Amino acid sequence: MYTEIGALSPEMHDKNSYRKFFNGKMGKMSGSSKVVLFPLSGAEIWIDEYHQTRLAQKDAATVDAYLRILRQFTEWVAERPGHGKRFEPDQLTATAVEMYVSSLKEQGYSVSHRMRVKSVISQFCQWLIEEKEALRRNPIRGVEIKVQQTLAPRILLPDQRFVLRTLIRERRDGHWKRSPTILAMSR
Repeated sequence: MYTEIGALSPEMHDKNSYRKFFNGKMGKMSGSSKVVLFPLSGAEIWIDEYHQTRLAQKDAATVDAYLRILRQFTEWVAERPGHGKRFEPDQLTATAVEMYVSSLKEQGYSVSHRMRVKSVISQFCQWLIEEKEALRRNPIRGVEIKVQQTLAPRILLPDQRFVLRTLIRERRDGHWKRSPTILAMSR
């Protein structure tokens, strides 16, 4: 498959749009055409076929999210040392996925987004196993995304309660008065 440089237009995001686009452009070309063609990247070939076979029945917004996640991930994988700036399925390892998810965390992405990324990559890998036989096992298996623990409220020690009660007293009209709300919280 081939595409024009810079020719990705809004119609490219519709179902089967890649195929329609390529078939239309390839049929209209002449020998004097100045259109520069290049083969789809390694990742785009896999992603396009995954799109056609597994995502065709999904909602357009879901497809858009899945494709964006897969393109970002495969681009990140291809940029790793030793990959020659080209994606191949055998580069999908547990280490690569863990490092990618970790980089998302460092960039400030939420736990829910990282879980979605993991799910999308897992489904893509499962397709590579079942349909393409390009992987032997799903590299996502065993990759954990740690949810930040919600800490339980700490119980104050008796001395700490004494200091807190002392601090919340206030003097009004010559009498010591305690704030019932704050005292209730300190018990």
